[in-house]
Amino acid sequence: LKLVIQSSKFSYYLLFLVSLPILLETQPILDIWLKKVPDYTALFTRLVIINALIEVLANPLAVSMQAYGKIRNYHLLCGGFTLTILPISYVLLRMNFPPESVFYVSIIICAIAIWIRALFVKYSIGLSLRNYIINAIIPILVVTLLSTPLPLYLEITCQNGLNKFLGVGFVSVLMTALSVLIVGMTKSERKHFCETVFNVMRRKNGHK
Repeated sequence: LKLVIQSSKFSYYLLFLVSLPILLETQPILDIWLKKVPDYTALFTRLVIINALIEVLANPLAVSMQAYGKIRNYHLLCGGFTLTILPISYVLLRMNFPPESVFYVSIIICAIAIWIRALFVKYSIGLSLRNYIINAIIPILVVTLLSTPLPLYLEITCQNGLNKFLGVGFVSVLMTALSVLIVGMTKSERKHFCETVFNVMRRKNGHK
């Protein structure tokens, strides 16, 4: 159960480390890549990344249920609930909602599905939802909130160009890494991380 919480946290941290600079610099990246960017592409890209950040929390819960073995009801309920994205999106589009509403539906359904999965894990293998919220969800939210303001400020205030692109990317990665290290890890996790980095550096220097 401790592994479920740690896997949820660190899976999110790793994806967020890469995602934050892309979320902030989506338009410049698309301008370089596609030259002529179709309508809604930047918004769709950001929403897909946000959806992926939510979905990454589902994987450790799903793996724990696979290890438990009794997964029929889990897959029926979680899979069936996730499939409601299709009819809801269809109805919204028929009602002339904007195209990005499909992604908003997906984000909301996937977020709710996380809690359905967590409840299954709770009643199957004894996951404490309180511990899951305190030790996984809250650190994730805190890291996200602490990492975003400074690079977002640079994105809004700096002039477009290569220096801004590199600066926002660097500050995003730096702020995420510092936030994870300072508030996103427990004391034992931080100690283990520092020892691992130290051992890797020592072995690397030993080979020189």
